[in-house]
Amino acid sequence: MSIGTTLLNYNQNVGDTTEVGTIPGASSPYGNYDMAGNVWEWVNDWYDENYYKSSNSSNNPVGPESGQYRVLRGGSWDGSDDDVRSASRSWVQSGDWGLRLRFSLLPLTIKENDEC
Repeated sequence: MSIGTTLLNYNQNVGDTTEVGTIPGASSPYGNYDMAGNVWEWVNDWYDENYYKSSNSSNNPVGPESGQYRVLRGGSWDGSDDDVRSASRSWVQSGDWGLRLRFSLLPLTIKENDEC
């Protein structure tokens, strides 16, 4: 099943990475662009192919405490339909990475009792 080339940059439909927000109307309900496709997201979690089978945590499991590979997610401009699924996880050797940044231009307010 094809996701469609009008909502995200994947499967070489553009031929290279694109500037974030290039595809009109393709933001998430939260206003985020390119969270699937375009570039892989390198996350801080260590990769273990069997971790989710044995994890007791279903709410944001963080992966094993150490490892050789880091988790990648979100697919990229040349990724397949399977790669851009939100449940898809891949890996990269620690040190061989790029990154995707997401931040808000709104001021951050931290209440006195909030933890960072």
